[in-house]
Amino acid sequence: MPTPLIANATKVTVIGQLFGQVVENVWGVQTADPPTVSDLDGINAIFQAGYGNIMLTLSQDYTVSEVTSRYMGSLTGPEATLTISPPQAGGSINPSASGSVCLCVSLRSGLAGRRFRGRKYFSGIPELATAANVIDDALCDDVVSSIGGLIGDLAGNGTPLSIISLVGLTLVPVVVAVCSDRFVDSQRRRLTGRGR
Repeated sequence: MPTPLIANATKVTVIGQLFGQVVENVWGVQTADPPTVSDLDGINAIFQAGYGNIMLTLSQDYTVSEVTSRYMGSLTGPEATLTISPPQAGGSINPSASGSVCLCVSLRSGLAGRRFRGRKYFSGIPELATAANVIDDALCDDVVSSIGGLIGDLAGNGTPLSIISLVGLTLVPVVVAVCSDRFVDSQRRRLTGRGR
């Protein structure tokens, strides 16, 4: 089934690696209909800088190497890719917990319902930042604060971070990011040999 078209919606995919396994997070932003390639290049640059901040407390075993933005209002794009060379590494010298160990951050739009909120899972959690299946408060706070900075930078660019629903064909801006709990979440596909 083809991906539905959603005017003013742009999908941003941040691609990295942890222990040889691909780690992806897919985000959404609101753009012009359609954006220019230059607009997408600017969005990619904001995400690269935002991930630089997000990764400061994550393990150096986790790296980010690519940001791709693709407009969803047309079958033919436009699309732009930023290749990060050398790959951007986490700022903690501590080894990462296994690839399946993740911090879940909830993105809230201010509207009720599953269609109007999103989740992002961050791997590369340093081993020393977890105890009894709970992630350290400081790490959670730093990641959420960095996402708050990303929200502000994208809004200032006129391309607000948004939740895209492929079911409801809706696009709503994100107003806040929160850690709804600090328990370790699991992404089994991120274990070596289980994903791509």
